[in-house]
Amino acid sequence: MHTYGKKSNLIFRDSLYSRGNFIEFNDMNNDSVPDIMVFYNTGGRANPTYHLYLRDTIRHKITYVKGFEDLPNPELDTANNIITSGGLYGESVGWEFYRVDSHNKLLTLWHRVDGRMDDNVKYDRAVKAILKKWGK
Repeated sequence: MHTYGKKSNLIFRDSLYSRGNFIEFNDMNNDSVPDIMVFYNTGGRANPTYHLYLRDTIRHKITYVKGFEDLPNPELDTANNIITSGGLYGESVGWEFYRVDSHNKLLTLWHRVDGRMDDNVKYDRAVKAILKKWGK
């Protein structure tokens, strides 16, 4: 609800599944506005996933990003404008790379890269290739 004086206006309503009451505010589309991440579920090995709602503070609008709830451990690399998703398994991690496009859709930049959690060589190579192909 947004309140103007004494009047309240509903600006968004949705229903979703969540295994907990956890909400985070993180900028996931690199526009310097914290977006809404609602905890969805967790897999084995502490791989939390979230529903993502992008906040548009100019149009007073919230947009759901379909498919984001499938990304374990999502984080935004602001320097490169890349959302990284790292699924942990055993002593390894499988990274995937995404970006939210100008139409608020999830865009796959690079499919899975597997490596050890303490070895960033494959990760760094993937980011370099993404930047060469897609830019920032």
